[in-house]
Amino acid sequence: MANFDIRVIVEKALELPGVRINREEYLRREFSKDKYKKILDDIIKQGPIKAGIKHDDLEKHAKKSINLETTKATTLSFLSGLPGGVAMVGTIPADIVQFYGHVLRVIQKLMYLYGWYDINTDEMDDGITNIIIIFLGVMNGVEAAQQALKQLCVAITEKTTSSIAAKALTRAALYPVAKKVSAQMSVKMVNQAAAKGAAKVVPVIGGIVSGGLTILTFKPMSHRLLKELKEDSYDC
Repeated sequence: MANFDIRVIVEKALELPGVRINREEYLRREFSKDKYKKILDDIIKQGPIKAGIKHDDLEKHAKKSINLETTKATTLSFLSGLPGGVAMVGTIPADIVQFYGHVLRVIQKLMYLYGWYDINTDEMDDGITNIIIIFLGVMNGVEAAQQALKQLCVAITEKTTSSIAAKALTRAALYPVAKKVSAQMSVKMVNQAAAKGAAKVVPVIGGIVSGGLTILTFKPMSHRLLKELKEDSYDC
């Protein structure tokens, strides 16, 4: 069986083209309409909520991003479900890495919409990796991860950078939570890979099944994170 180390998968996924998202570029693109023109600089400096974006409006942007990434992930999953459609990345199936590449894109987009500053995935360290794992835990309904995210949210201020956030993670003794999430995610990914592998046995139908499995997991995961960030944003 493949080695489903979530840290390795995060690392591999971040190497895929387009997975790393620049916060300022994303927010400028997302709020490019004329009605945001006067507050666009405030959106970049303070985050959308502190700049005055209403929660209903913000949720529309969040759902648009979720729908876009769901469509992309499902399309790739369909293609990977076809026989011969996917190579291997070491001992990890490439479709798993691709799936989590889109998961990481959703995480970054929702983070930036709901007040987080650039986590600087170009300079990954254990602290930032743990933060990402906490977000993955929230997406998978891990209660300890939800509580950890609330603590992190409170620690985020206007001047918070990725390094400060990473230190906050250490101070709050959240590493054990990240370790717990990693173990649970490993089991889930083994099952996910087994289901996708079984689907590939039947040509074409395998692609449909694989795509269906993706949409049944990806969108609920994303909306679970959205729900948590919406609730936590009032405390940030």
